[in-house]
Amino acid sequence: MMSSRLAVVNSELVEANLLSRYVLCSPVQILSFSTAKEIKSIRKELDDIKSKMDGLNLRECLTDRDPVSRLVLERETISYVKVDSVVGRESDKDKIIDMLFDPKYEEEIVSVIPIVGFGGLGKTTLAQLVFNDERIKKYFDLAKWACVPEVNDQKEVPGKIMKALSNMSYNDLSREQIQSEIRVAVKEKKFLLVLDDIWDDSRDRWLDLISLLQCGNRGSKIVVTTCETSDGPGPHP
Repeated sequence: MMSSRLAVVNSELVEANLLSRYVLCSPVQILSFSTAKEIKSIRKELDDIKSKMDGLNLRECLTDRDPVSRLVLERETISYVKVDSVVGRESDKDKIIDMLFDPKYEEEIVSVIPIVGFGGLGKTTLAQLVFNDERIKKYFDLAKWACVPEVNDQKEVPGKIMKALSNMSYNDLSREQIQSEIRVAVKEKKFLLVLDDIWDDSRDRWLDLISLLQCGNRGSKIVVTTCETSDGPGPHP
């Protein structure tokens, strides 16, 4: 169900990209009967709307961005999770935390654990459980969360990471200034950075990002949540 090896960012990664992934195979169970009822009600309302549209001979009008991409960009996650509402993921959480604390990788400046799986399995919820564990706060000097679903945007992804690390706005900053602020934020700190909902599978942009974080202290970690694709779990070379 999972890889027992941590994906370590080092000279070998430059040639082979991520070495291993934590593959999530079954969904996170969230106790929410009322939510299920709400979803059923919403689906009925949508069916009624569709029927009325068909009766009036109305057509869908799409923007220049396809609906799936638009939904991805509009979705934004946060680090908070109501822990007592989630069941069945304690074992997965502990295994990832064990990987984060594994002394074998303490000599690496930055190591990466991608949590990989199809949509709806609860990758974000699992990352939230890890992020909010008390052991994380004691182990790392800095722990930050960023939701970065943008694809092919060379400013937005590092900008959101900079904002998460420094609480600064990046809208008026150049790419050079954004990169500088990222380096300042992690300098000489042992950090954990959670990058949720990554869709950009560009190997070059991934390695550029990793290089920005090399001024942190040894033992720093990045947890990435990403979907399965037809090419297999991303990010990819």
